[in-house]
Amino acid sequence: MTVIDPCTHCGKSTAFGSGLFVNRIPSDDGYSCANCLAIDCDRCGDPIPLDEDCFLDKWGEQRAHYECLTAEEKAKHDKENDNE
Repeated sequence: MTVIDPCTHCGKSTAFGSGLFVNRIPSDDGYSCANCLAIDCDRCGDPIPLDEDCFLDKWGEQRAHYECLTAEEKAKHDKENDNE
């Protein structure tokens, strides 16, 4: 069976009807699926989907889900975003 428009990372089809078509991302060699481009949370290890916010520490070195932030970090983040 031929895979149409395979993800350049995992090889799953990103063709129309595959379930990965809508969120596929063009790459140099074809397409990548959004799952393969997710970033791992530095606190819990679970992937952070591309459409979900990724929170960085003040040096931009740690990436985390909002749920993984401490209460103090959440309060700081919420305050900074209220001012925008």
